[in-house]
Amino acid sequence: MTRFLDLPVDLLLDNLIPLLRLPDLLSLTSTCKFFYVIGEDDIFWKRKLKEDYNFDGKGTARNSGWKFIYRGLRNPQIYVWGNPGNGRLGLGDIDRDPVPSPRRLRIKGSSVVDLVAGGWSFHALDSAGSIYAWGQLQDGFAGTNEGFSAPSKKTDTPIKLEFPNELRVISLRCSRSFALAMDQNHQIWTFMSWGRPYRLTSDSLSPDNARIVQIECGWNFGAVLTDEGQVLIWWPESGAFGEALEESTRLFDSQIAENDAMRCKAVNGVVKCMPWDLNLGPVSLPRLPNSLPPLRPIPNDDALKLVKIAAGENFIIGLTNAGHVLTIGLDDEGLRPSGSWEYLPNFCDGTKVRENGAFAEQNVPVPENIQITHISAHFRDFVAYSPGSSSIVLLSPHGEAAHTTANVHARIIGGLQNRSVISVHLGDYHYGALTSDGKLLTWGQFSTGALGLGDPAQLPVGAPGGYATEEEKANAVNSSWRFFNPPNVETPSEVKFGNGKNKYCFAAAAGGWHFGALVIDLEPGNEEEVEPPIHSDSDRHQDGRRAGRHLGILPHGPQAANPTPIAPPLMPGFGHFRIGFAGRGRGRGGPNGRGRGA
Repeated sequence: MTRFLDLPVDLLLDNLIPLLRLPDLLSLTSTCKFFYVIGEDDIFWKRKLKEDYNFDGKGTARNSGWKFIYRGLRNPQIYVWGNPGNGRLGLGDIDRDPVPSPRRLRIKGSSVVDLVAGGWSFHALDSAGSIYAWGQLQDGFAGTNEGFSAPSKKTDTPIKLEFPNELRVISLRCSRSFALAMDQNHQIWTFMSWGRPYRLTSDSLSPDNARIVQIECGWNFGAVLTDEGQVLIWWPESGAFGEALEESTRLFDSQIAENDAMRCKAVNGVVKCMPWDLNLGPVSLPRLPNSLPPLRPIPNDDALKLVKIAAGENFIIGLTNAGHVLTIGLDDEGLRPSGSWEYLPNFCDGTKVRENGAFAEQNVPVPENIQITHISAHFRDFVAYSPGSSSIVLLSPHGEAAHTTANVHARIIGGLQNRSVISVHLGDYHYGALTSDGKLLTWGQFSTGALGLGDPAQLPVGAPGGYATEEEKANAVNSSWRFFNPPNVETPSEVKFGNGKNKYCFAAAAGGWHFGALVIDLEPGNEEEVEPPIHSDSDRHQDGRRAGRHLGILPHGPQAANPTPIAPPLMPGFGHFRIGFAGRGRGRGGPNGRGRGA
């Protein structure tokens, strides 16, 4: 009879173990060394995060630590800071002073797994696929009798946007004044107001014609990337899309007198959305140029194509599966006269990057093997970066992203290099970088507290985010409005959460003059015993959430400071074992390849 231990590892990890209830899985991993190592497989926990918590980490360069994130998502915490105007921090009707340090925001009964920021708002995606929002989607005024059919309707606390038929959202992005969502059926929804989102039903976006792998928001346009590397964009507020929006608004508003529900007011913190369909085709951007030089082998011998995009004010940045970084400029309703992608070798070609004199000027070592794997963009800035302990972060010149050409060199910040950066977040004039060990580093302008480094009037003179001299500090303290700007922070500096308690940041978002982050506790006893909502009738999912607390939290101490290597030391006599490649399952322990107790 074939025993469980004798089965192929891939069969166990991909087909059988996912069927186990989490308590049973944890019991199995305690039976022998082999199943202990199987229980640490990163690919398995990454998949389980997606299935149980709607979290895939695609917005970062994270490539390990998925089990640690899984146990932390039982009770993630939201922190916000910066300008409280427009209700954008969601903290209630607080005073108008900036919030220069992270402040906890609570959304009862929700386990938030992603956070995005707009010009005057935040949007959050939870593990059930529900969307929460706060602030104002668009700046302006809406009367007290208006509901969230009005784009400028403000909410000082988070509201839940409820779709008919309980559609589950898997991806969320936000521009300055609108938001995009992709549901589990890969349908694209555009929120020009929080109460009346529309679904794009164009043939070019149907699952039969294209599989969408990424949604993205520019300053005033939406974009999607297909699995074939095609980019499609549209401008929701202008041209044919703007006209369709106006007509839809007139039709909805004409029914308000007979049906006040058309106003989409919030009832007990929930807005019942009134969705509609828009059958207009986005603009297809040109294919890649044929003259791109080889940078690195393409995985699986696939064709050269775009695999990631990022968008700002009238430009898109693209990244290919061979590591090329390119840009294309846009007008409000079409391409610029050049109308083609332009290759940026100074942001991806290792030889060109090493020629950047800023590395030598700042005494920063340049890695021999430079492979750009991620990009970000916002407003007039963009960044290209790579993961790992020798990570490299290349920023566009200030405010010149739309005009970047092949001859422009990247801007180098020494404090970001070789820091294991896994994501970079760009606000209007403030910036942040998240590292693999859960630290959030910020730099740039004070932006009414958006750096999150603390009250400059309380910080020591010369500290990051503080004033440069005692005289400046004294003048600030004695002024009627003490928060006049301290000097810009040039060196990325760590944001502290929860009064300095041991926290781990796993996601962040910047926009406007505000910042937000999702963090989890590293110390036992700090976390609140709040049971995440059950998102499925499946016993497996229920048991998984109940047993999630038994996965434990990392202990305080050296291990807690760098939680990414989540597996504790292997048992004596069990050699180094790497999971997640062709050798999965090699070395099952014992002279006959069997672990004790299997």
